[in-house]
Amino acid sequence: MQLKAETRQETGKKVKRLRKEKKLPAVLYGAGKENFLISLDYSDFLKAFRELGSSTILTLLIDDKDTENVLIHDIEEDPVSGDIIHADFLRVKMDEEVHAHIELEFIGESEAVKQGGVLVKNMYEIEVAALPQYLPNKIEVDLSKLKNIDDVITVADLSLPEEVEVLKLHPDEVIATVIEEKPEEEIPAQELDLSQVKVEGEEKRKEKEEQESQK
Repeated sequence: MQLKAETRQETGKKVKRLRKEKKLPAVLYGAGKENFLISLDYSDFLKAFRELGSSTILTLLIDDKDTENVLIHDIEEDPVSGDIIHADFLRVKMDEEVHAHIELEFIGESEAVKQGGVLVKNMYEIEVAALPQYLPNKIEVDLSKLKNIDDVITVADLSLPEEVEVLKLHPDEVIATVIEEKPEEEIPAQELDLSQVKVEGEEKRKEKEEQESQK
């Protein structure tokens, strides 16, 4: 996918003008080149980000003449509205391996859950290394493999292209499992001495009346 971008001079508080014009301020960096300030159409960026995430190669067409292969490396969101207010693009070389965090997409239904078990997800993304063209957008985790209580899906169970290497995780680490639902412990009813409650309440009432009369 290609996105159009323009060079920008606005920095600091001046970028508010860009946002009012429905443009997203961003920075382009990496690959041994200088940082480069750019802006993009907000709607175009949001569509690309929602469809492709941060692990798919994009092509930026800058000022209708220069192109850069990039990854969406980071975004900044407004803490109140949740709108994206800034983006970082990382230049990539197509012949050099990159590291990226890939979202896990849980699909299918677990038979063990249907039988009353509780699904436990231990992770929602994993870090991988691959050449840019082999980076997956998402990695599917098939929950239908969890047929019985205590069944697990591990890192080794993931279906990945041979060009993609999982980083920092042991093959036996658990991604998802189903555990038995434990019944809530019954809390014994406490016997209340209502007469005592009544007496204490009467004493507090009298004490409050005495305080009011002394004012």
